[in-house]
Amino acid sequence: MSHRFTIRLVFFLGLGISLLSAQGSRLTLLAAEPPEGKPFKPEEIARVAAKVLPKDGYALRIKWGELGARLVELGVIDLAKLKQLFGKNGNSHSYLRYLEAPSDEFITITMDNAPFMVNVFWALGLANKNPLLEKLATERPEHELMRLASTGGWTLGTKPATEVYSNFDIIRLTAQQQELVADLAGSIYRPCCNNATSFPDCNHGIALLGLIELMAANGFGREEILTASLQFNAFWFPQHYVKTALVFHLRGIDWKKVDPQEVLGFRYSSASGWREQVEAKLQKEGYLLPGQKGSSSC
Repeated sequence: MSHRFTIRLVFFLGLGISLLSAQGSRLTLLAAEPPEGKPFKPEEIARVAAKVLPKDGYALRIKWGELGARLVELGVIDLAKLKQLFGKNGNSHSYLRYLEAPSDEFITITMDNAPFMVNVFWALGLANKNPLLEKLATERPEHELMRLASTGGWTLGTKPATEVYSNFDIIRLTAQQQELVADLAGSIYRPCCNNATSFPDCNHGIALLGLIELMAANGFGREEILTASLQFNAFWFPQHYVKTALVFHLRGIDWKKVDPQEVLGFRYSSASGWREQVEAKLQKEGYLLPGQKGSSSC
């Protein structure tokens, strides 16, 4: 998995289609030939996208506190590497302050800082001691464990992944909180693979685990954690969740009223489930994407 990623949002505009590409904070409108199919009205796609990806982002009711600085202090994050990665990327440079000193600001994810946030929560999920990670370590030898994208792919620390994996008491959970974390992690997916968060084999999966742990430790309940997990997933996979929202829109269901548990489950948030329940359904109804004449493409 790459530390940087390019976000592509597909919008159906009138009789034509434009592809909106965003990398960091830069937006570029790319012309595309309209496919043979039914177009959404421009105002429809704008309303749906605004609900999935709110302009001001999504704020947790949790302050940064010492979280970022603690990850740097432990060597889980190398601040110099993060500065090199994000220092020249527009507004992303300002987010580095959360790693340099304690902060009273609330943790907020936006389109601009989504790449930064996935790396911070990746570090948290990887380094925090948790029985789910311990179980994974007992099920396979270290050389296999470190081949996972979530482990071997982590190169942004001063210490190797083998030395930080489930090694620090950054977040301490009660038995009841851990039970909630395990239950939620087993039911929340992300559309880059077919594994639940309880098997965090990629950066987004282990980042979600970190998010769930942090919220549980701060006393949040099941529904609040599900809502936040869906919102973070949406900013990390905007193309997927805008399309998912369009499927619900076609069924007359507003995105604000969808059940987060349903959307985060295998049916809509696993890679194969999403292709079948979202991509294939849009194509079947004639809502084809640029370059798609009946075949799936991401």
